[in-house]
Amino acid sequence: MLLPTQNVLRDLRDPVTGVLNQTTLLEMQNHIFLGGGTDVNTDVTLPAGTAIRFKPNMPIDLNAHYFNRTNLILQGRNYVNFYTVPRTSVQNEVKMLDLNNLDIYIPPFTRRTFTKNFTFSTTTRVVLLTSHFHKLGEKFVIKIFGGARNGEIIYTNTDWEHPLVKSFTTPIVLLPGEGLTSEVTYYNPSSVAVAFGLTSQDEMNIIFGYYY
Repeated sequence: MLLPTQNVLRDLRDPVTGVLNQTTLLEMQNHIFLGGGTDVNTDVTLPAGTAIRFKPNMPIDLNAHYFNRTNLILQGRNYVNFYTVPRTSVQNEVKMLDLNNLDIYIPPFTRRTFTKNFTFSTTTRVVLLTSHFHKLGEKFVIKIFGGARNGEIIYTNTDWEHPLVKSFTTPIVLLPGEGLTSEVTYYNPSSVAVAFGLTSQDEMNIIFGYYY
């Protein structure tokens, strides 16, 4: 397994050519996604009684990326604060939801909606949801898939730069075979088709969240 050296800054792209650094890309494939945000001041507060477990000496890889639309060289800064709770106050240890729809293609001058269902093989209790898309994203809707609440909208976001982070004090309970549906609408006003990709000129379509 290829893992990065600790305390070393690594560019995903060559600063001069813009070509992807394959070593950095491979290192990223061996990560377990912990959390993220688009808003400059993202606040992810889990419901009472839940927490993420950090094992002793567990390394954390910070992936910060920016787009600079000026002709100036800007200095990027990124801070992440973690807040602990007493072990005795935790009833449920949560894990990360990372539900990604890669199959997106938006032709020039077109508005298009993409829908994908994600099902779970075991009972899943969702306690927090947020979303991630880029500048062409107009609306990100998350629905319950299957069961008595099939089709119920539980999350809506219309601001790609400041996505809603929604906690559920009463968890969304999904039984085996049930899941979540992402329904995401984009509008491409340019003369160039846009698909999934890693840059600010590409698009993404991801449900993030936490569950137990």
